[in-house]
Parts: sequence; C-alpha cells; structure tokens
Amino acid sequence: MKEDGNALKNEIVLWLNDECSMKMTAMRPVQELCMCDCAALIIHCPFLEDLVIAPWSSSKSIFDVLTRMRHRFESALEGRLQLVPLPYNIGYIRCERLHFDEKDHLSFHKVMSKYLLMDSPRFTSTWLYEHEGKFFIEVTPMYPWEFDEPKPGEQYCSYEEFMASYQSTLTIPLERADIERLYQQTSQLADMILERERAEGRRYATELEESKNQE
Repeated sequence: MKEDGNALKNEIVLWLNDECSMKMTAMRPVQELCMCDCAALIIHCPFLEDLVIAPWSSSKSIFDVLTRMRHRFESALEGRLQLVPLPYNIGYIRCERLHFDEKDHLSFHKVMSKYLLMDSPRFTSTWLYEHEGKFFIEVTPMYPWEFDEPKPGEQYCSYEEFMASYQSTLTIPLERADIERLYQQTSQLADMILERERAEGRRYATELEESKNQE
C-alpha cells in the first residue's frame, strides 16, 4: 500500500489497491471535520483520468460516506456481498429499471442496494461485491438526462443510444487484505469525526452551564 504523504490537510486518501485510490476533499482540515461536512469524491487510477463519483453538488456528508463504506467493507469481510447471478451488467440493469419502471426499480434497489458503495443517481453508481472468491469495486454510469433536461449546447444522446454502447466505467480488483485495511481506515475516520462531535457537544454544554451560573 502506498502512503498518502502528498494528501492535503483537507483531503482523505484511501488506497483501494496498489494502483488506485479514492480521494475525499472537504472544505476544512480533516482533523476539524464535523458530521455535517460535505465532500467531493474522486477515484484516481494511473491508467485513466480522475473519475468523479460524487461531486460537490451531490452534498454527500463525509461522515455518512465513511459510515456507509465501513458497513459495506464489513459486509464484504463477512461474506455477505457475493454477487447474485445477473443477466446483464449490474449498472445496465439499474438504468433499465429506473428508466422504464419506477416500481420495478424500487424492488431492484431493495435487493441490490447492499452492493452500493456510493450512490450518486444523477452521475454514477459505485458497487462493491464479491465474485468467484474475488472482490471488486465497479463504477457504472447512469443516463445523464434521466432526471434533467439537456442544457443549451450540451452534446445530447437519447437513452437508446446511451444504452447501445453501455459498459462499466471502471472495475478495480481488491484483495481481502485491501478490504480489511479499508474497513479499519474508514472505521477510524468515522469514529474520529463522531468523537469530535461529542467533544464539541460536551464543550458547548459546559459553556452553557457556566454561562447560566454566572447569571
């Protein structure tokens, strides 16, 4: 595993394997993060451009992201993320369910949401699963205009055109040791934020009590 010595004070870098990493960029230094602080997330691999899996506009709470990831990594270690047989790519199926049948999509989401490591429905789906004894993080695209109309001058394609050439954006293989390390890192970071929040609450309560005593 590579070190994250080049990370800025407001960045969390999680190495997924020996080549690829996930970077979370916050608005304040990591040591000062609160539960409500948001972050932008990208995956960096040497063989492609940085992949945004959660932009600032998605308003993802970094604490919620870390907590969700910790739970998914724990599930993977406990053998609960073995991918069920599917007729098509998991991202392809999600796009189809969402586009054609909302009720069917809700049923699909209920079954498949356990594999979702990160969910940004207007952009991408990021999955974590075990297949044939190996672990994978897979990023799949969503149809860009499922929820929004095309912007003026934007290069637009129909849903049918988009799905005709559908394929995963990125698939990253992970070893069990990678999952164990990521579980420990996300747990430590989530616990750090939670403890800081509790400490701030205790400090506020103390200050409030002292102010009342001075009245």
